[in-house]
Amino acid sequence: ATNSRRNLKPDSFKKCAQYIKETVRKTDTHIRSVEIAMLGDIFDPLLSDLWYTTTLRPWSKETDRDAEGRTKREVVTAIMREICDDTVNRESLGYLTSLKDQLDVPVEFSYILGNHDALVGDYPETRVMAAELLGVDDPQQYATAPLPLQKIWPEYRALGRHGHSLDPFAEPGGPTLGDAIVIDLVGKFPRLMADDPRIDAELLAQIQEIEF
Repeated sequence: ATNSRRNLKPDSFKKCAQYIKETVRKTDTHIRSVEIAMLGDIFDPLLSDLWYTTTLRPWSKETDRDAEGRTKREVVTAIMREICDDTVNRESLGYLTSLKDQLDVPVEFSYILGNHDALVGDYPETRVMAAELLGVDDPQQYATAPLPLQKIWPEYRALGRHGHSLDPFAEPGGPTLGDAIVIDLVGKFPRLMADDPRIDAELLAQIQEIEF
């Protein structure tokens, strides 16, 4: 979720939720609970247009301020607020979170950070916003607790985490080269081309596909 024009449409989430409901309600499955584990990059603040209104970047110091006096924390919080307030985003995720009220078995949501949403984990207010939108139990716990980077299900001998832990350009632990590539290359290039009169609408649309 960045903003709705870049995301999967709500119908995709509706179909996913419907599939889960149909699976759980089959008499021969004997499903006693459901856990939906979201393994990172659920949010993508790196692709927000707000980065192009400021000189701040994910690798800026927390004490740095832009020309408007904003800190990185304020920019990231504004990006997350925009994401969470987007009506299409809320509709999409609502199809999943409403499963708690539509199924006769317990439904749990787990959220694990990836590289594109690593910034979400940096601040208490953004962690809480993410957990609330995703239907995670007790979202206020993340005002003080970190969002997890992995989860283990011992009963299934399973480990869930995002693939960036194996990517030297995006590994956890702080701003990465991947952040710079997304914001100042992949994201900025189509915007520069949009100002070139030689680029027609069809070619620009193809260039914009680089973001995805």
